[in-house]
Amino acid sequence: MTSPAWATGIVFLARREKEPLDLETRREIYECVEAYPGLHLSEIARRVDMETNHAKYHLEVLERHGLVASEKEEGYWRFFPREESELGPKEVLSPEEKEIVSLLRKEVPLHTTLVLLDEGQAQAGELAEAVGVAASTMSYHTSQMQEVGLVEADKQGRSRIYRVRDPERVAELLIRFEPPDELVQGFLDAWDELEFP
Repeated sequence: MTSPAWATGIVFLARREKEPLDLETRREIYECVEAYPGLHLSEIARRVDMETNHAKYHLEVLERHGLVASEKEEGYWRFFPREESELGPKEVLSPEEKEIVSLLRKEVPLHTTLVLLDEGQAQAGELAEAVGVAASTMSYHTSQMQEVGLVEADKQGRSRIYRVRDPERVAELLIRFEPPDELVQGFLDAWDELEFP
């Protein structure tokens, strides 16, 4: 006796849910999250050439299976890989590293960080000029960078001198989780020279 078509469909969906990475499209999304932790939903969808809602569905499946984790930041959902451990899925990045990596997925904080890793330290005005943004824009981003512990600042007279708080750790995160190529454009020299201190 043959099963009705709807029953076959349920079995197929259940089997597909058990092995979430068997589906090539979903595996491609997972590999994108694994390579570029901290990207937001629309950027992941763009990178894998997929409709945003379609990518969202697959990310939800991956999250249900403990393969990715999501966090909402400034209205955007950002995604991070998880990995298997003896106790089940665990986060690849600590909460502090997630905040740093998320900021390094934005052009101004990434370029500012590359300038500071290259120069060691710089005044706010020098950073704004090097990155090519207005002083107010730089102030906004350096404030966020200080908040998550990516940079620290000392006041010298009326100026603030910025430096990366933990250069070795930040360089390691940048090397381990490379930013997308288009974010590094214009700062290729600093990127190419990046290495463990």
